Amino acid sequence: MNEIEKVKTKEELINELKKYKTILSVEIYDYLNSLIELEFSALRNYILDSEKEILSNLEIYRQIVIYNIYKRAINILSNYESISKVGNNANSENLNAYYKGRKIYQFKYKALCLDDIEKIGSIEVFNTFESPIQREKEMNRIIDKLDRLYNERNPFGSSKKMAFQAHNWAFTHQNMIDKYERLLSEIDSKNELTDKDKEHIQISNELNILFMDDYDISFDELTEKRDMNASLMNKEYIKKLPDVNFKNKINYV
Repeated sequence: MNEIEKVKTKEELINELKKYKTILSVEIYDYLNSLIELEFSALRNYILDSEKEILSNLEIYRQIVIYNIYKRAINILSNYESISKVGNNANSENLNAYYKGRKIYQFKYKALCLDDIEKIGSIEVFNTFESPIQREKEMNRIIDKLDRLYNERNPFGSSKKMAFQAHNWAFTHQNMIDKYERLLSEIDSKNELTDKDKEHIQISNELNILFMDDYDISFDELTEKRDMNASLMNKEYIKKLPDVNFKNKINYV
């Protein structure tokens, strides 16, 4: 079993960085020291992507970026007493934040292979919006899907030779119907938002703005990840950065 990676302390990183003082340029050394001091986010373009690519070969750089992202996220999240945070312990290599049981932020800081490129990790910000239009579109999509399912006939018929296949098809088919009927019922029940829903929308919107501002990312820079079979109540937008992948996950209610 692989050892759980812990986020280094500020003192550990400062002492380790001193070993590179005669190797790195003054500008890069000061830049890394500023990241440790949390003066700005490691995601901001204070150095060139090509410089980040070279630095990524150094373990000290990876550890400093993890520390910077992790600690700056903690500072932002700590302004909200209602948000619970889980991370940097013996059982986790993620920083997860929840608002009343609903995930609102995640930083995966274990070395990951994303898109065939080794990266330091990934960041996911979860945002919620009220959208009657999206809800109606999704209900119509599910109703269309159910109509097609209701009209489907078992391709194996009643042949005794194909009894096993017929049973499996019927079982899977009924599960699909049950799934979409359940989804339709869940969406239909959201005509009236609860106070908890409204609070969650407000908090998620505020945090989305704070994190994107901290990372110096605008929504126009994000690319939508499309899935023709996915629910219209969920959308995912991505920006691929040199060190991490940033994802903005939107849930409509």
